[in-house]
Amino acid sequence: MEFMYQPTELELKLSVLYVIKHLKTKATGPLLHNIIGSVVKTNFFEIGHIVYLLIESKNLTEMMIDNETAYIITNEGEASVGYFYKDIPYSVREKLLNAVDKINKQIKFESEIIADIEPASYKSFMTKCEINEGGEKLLGLELNVGTREMAKKCSEYFKEHYEEIYTKIVTIMCSEIKD
Repeated sequence: MEFMYQPTELELKLSVLYVIKHLKTKATGPLLHNIIGSVVKTNFFEIGHIVYLLIESKNLTEMMIDNETAYIITNEGEASVGYFYKDIPYSVREKLLNAVDKINKQIKFESEIIADIEPASYKSFMTKCEINEGGEKLLGLELNVGTREMAKKCSEYFKEHYEEIYTKIVTIMCSEIKD
């Protein structure tokens, strides 16, 4: 069994601020627990209590994003973690950064493959699909379909098979082009 570091309350507060500062997505309670709980000995309720204390001390604010409570670091929180981040043991800081980097890379990848559903008219829906790489759109595809369910299926299929779709479209479009 691996040894888990037991942080002090101050270290836990700083860890929460440190994680939120480096995350590139919304910081929800479960996400904070998953990241911090994978590095130090803590539980969901302890993280919740620490977040509450950080909100009370104006280091964090809470906001509803996509029907989820997300925590945002304030200027005071940025200053606190900036001054005192070295109070988090170095090995814990590095493990926290590694865990945050994994989440950030996953979010970045997911943001490069976009498949959204929009109403097109009274009884039809549109699936807007994109493949972006390095900030540039490689492929944009809009499909009008009859039902929301069909649009959802098209979006899910695109997310799962975007490489195959892109390759087939490029192959078909460029098959007659001679160098």
